[in-house]
Amino acid sequence: AVVLRAAEGAVPSVDSPRLFLRPLQTKAGLDAARARGRKGGRKPIAADDPKILMAKIMHNDKKMKFSDICKTLNISRTTFYRYLDKV
Repeated sequence: AVVLRAAEGAVPSVDSPRLFLRPLQTKAGLDAARARGRKGGRKPIAADDPKILMAKIMHNDKKMKFSDICKTLNISRTTFYRYLDKV
C-alpha cells in the first residue's frame, strides 16, 4: 500500500489543474521567446557547407557506395539523403 501511495502522488490526476495549464504555459513561454527574437531548433545547414559539397562530389563520382560515403563523412544515411536534397 505504501508503494501505491507513492505512485499515486508521482503522477498528477486527470483533474489536476497542472495538466491543463502546462501546454498553455509552454505556449506562452515560446511566444514570449519569439517576441524577444529567440527561435528554437537547430540552425539550418547551408547548401555551400563543405560536408554537403563533398557528399555531392563523392555521389556524382559514382565510384563509392552510399555506405562508404557515409562512413567517410561520418554521417548517417538519412543525413546523406538530406544533403543530396540541398540545392
